[in-house]
Amino acid sequence: MATIYGLSSDLSTGIDEIEFSIGLVPGAPAINLEKLDITFSTPGTHPIIITLKTNASTTKFSTKLNALAPVTYLQPGDQVEINIR
Repeated sequence: MATIYGLSSDLSTGIDEIEFSIGLVPGAPAINLEKLDITFSTPGTHPIIITLKTNASTTKFSTKLNALAPVTYLQPGDQVEINIR
């Protein structure tokens, strides 16, 4: 089960960031996160494609390995945090 966090600097304006962690099932090969696209949509918006970038922006996501350093590959045994602004 995944836990997804919606973070807000001002509750009256809504969510600023979405954070969640991903990992691989045992025996899965490494994944190049630079080729990962995340599709985001709400009932009132068109889908937005979000891709990897070192610093998150409105159409980019960022990664951290074990909540520390940015990474571009998800290796077996890793827990990578995804942050979308």
